[in-house]
Amino acid sequence: MMRRMGFSAIIVCVLGALNPLWSQAPELGRIPANAFGVVHLRVGSVYASPSMKDVREFVAKAGPTAMKILDDRFQITPFQIDRVTAVSMVPDLVNGDVPPFAVIVTTLVDIKTEGLGQRLEMGAPQDPKSKFPQWIDGKIALAVPEPRTILFGDKALVEKMANTPSGGPIKALEKITKHDLSLWVNLGALPPQLADFLPHPYPPLAKAQQISATLNLESNAKLSLEVQYGTEAEAKAAEIIIRALAKQATTMLVEPKKEMLKMLEKPDSPRPSAFSEMPEAVVGLMGLAGINYAENMLNNPPLKQTGPTLAAELSAPDAIPPAMLGVGMMGLGITIPAIQRARGAAGRMSSANNLKQMALAFHNYTDSQNAFPTDITDKKTGKPLLSWRVQLLPYMEQAALYQQFKLDEPWDSENNLKLARMIVPVYVAPNQPPSMDPKGLVLTPYQAASGPGTLFEPGKKLGFRDVTDGTSNTVMFVEAKKQVIWTKPDDVLFDPTKPLPAADKLFGGLSPNDFIAAMGDGSVRFLKYTTDPKTIKAMITRNGGEIFTLD
Repeated sequence: MMRRMGFSAIIVCVLGALNPLWSQAPELGRIPANAFGVVHLRVGSVYASPSMKDVREFVAKAGPTAMKILDDRFQITPFQIDRVTAVSMVPDLVNGDVPPFAVIVTTLVDIKTEGLGQRLEMGAPQDPKSKFPQWIDGKIALAVPEPRTILFGDKALVEKMANTPSGGPIKALEKITKHDLSLWVNLGALPPQLADFLPHPYPPLAKAQQISATLNLESNAKLSLEVQYGTEAEAKAAEIIIRALAKQATTMLVEPKKEMLKMLEKPDSPRPSAFSEMPEAVVGLMGLAGINYAENMLNNPPLKQTGPTLAAELSAPDAIPPAMLGVGMMGLGITIPAIQRARGAAGRMSSANNLKQMALAFHNYTDSQNAFPTDITDKKTGKPLLSWRVQLLPYMEQAALYQQFKLDEPWDSENNLKLARMIVPVYVAPNQPPSMDPKGLVLTPYQAASGPGTLFEPGKKLGFRDVTDGTSNTVMFVEAKKQVIWTKPDDVLFDPTKPLPAADKLFGGLSPNDFIAAMGDGSVRFLKYTTDPKTIKAMITRNGGEIFTLD
């Protein structure tokens, strides 16, 4: 019944009735105790705050009929979101895998679950075996464990949280419900030895155990930051470093300030200028104001060290109404699943582009050397020294890096090991910072299938004449599940005499539903994890004569 009420009626009801409950968030009780990071946004509280009064009155001018149309069309609108919480588990720093991630959305009205999965673009029907409405699409899941709670994200994490009763949060998260926007990061969950790999002067900063940040919209926006260290000495050391780095960071504002001033002045523009140029000038003016404000903050960081705690509190200029900040947060809750999928789609296309560039380099190498690229081996023993990925460097505008390698030394020699820390953009997985192992060696998911009958059969000098199955039917490179050091001769091992493991155990990791393979003709294919392993096995061999079809 309440879902069918217009916007004005909803506001009248919830402002009075739900105000005492805004300090509570029982859904936080679903968050695992070993969570790495949590972001919590009280959308309903922000929207109902006095600072948003003008915004509410402006939206209400659309009229109750218009608001009811919006309500009837979508069932859940930004105006009916109460809280949004994002949860991340500890990242796998060794393999570079994307950490499990989930979003909790709580609403002011009961959720109509009929067709919900389809409206949120889930590619699978509702799970009939689940005790609550749930949709599973590959490695992504959507669940509604309570009438006003939606869970979306990594399948295993969503299922665990959905089956955990709501209630009081873990102690570290108790303060979250008291602020409009909160961030909490459990740095203590990371390996302590990571600090040893940071360059000077950063190691003392990495000794922080927890970071929490809150934003409250009152007469002006107030941002509070608190970093918890193990000892008072560690907190003092961190403060000294942060103040020095803040001072140093002001030099990075010089060029942006010049660019903003150039947009404002535009020396080659006539005086008086055309009004059509005013938007650009205003952007320059506002940019200068923001940069000058940031410069002042960096010169005088509002840090306060008390025992093992380092804290800072910032207030936005009074000229920036809290309403302007609040408006931008309103639609966050309902759009997070769509944003997540859009981000994933962009990552898939970026990964496909990386594989295309690698395939082009493969072809250019073959044309130049009259043979496929192979691992660089010891001429006497035949032992692999460096990966074929090193061989392709001159054919992807990385000749200068290639010339620094000692090709008669293994990948972990003193000289070559330094180069394994260099980043080659084409070999880096999209949608995440460059993956590195604890020693700072750069990892890549892009590998070849290596073994008898493949394009990368060890010990053989092959060419396109040897691909009797057809280049468009033969896999060249794949996204592998386990990332490897990019200079190391390490790939997906293939044995034609053994069954191939399930695709999601061997390949992928950048997309929840499929993985990408570059074919011998330079094209790329998106292969679902549900593809028959026999079909994938047939695609890996270059001369097996198998017949297969793909959906």
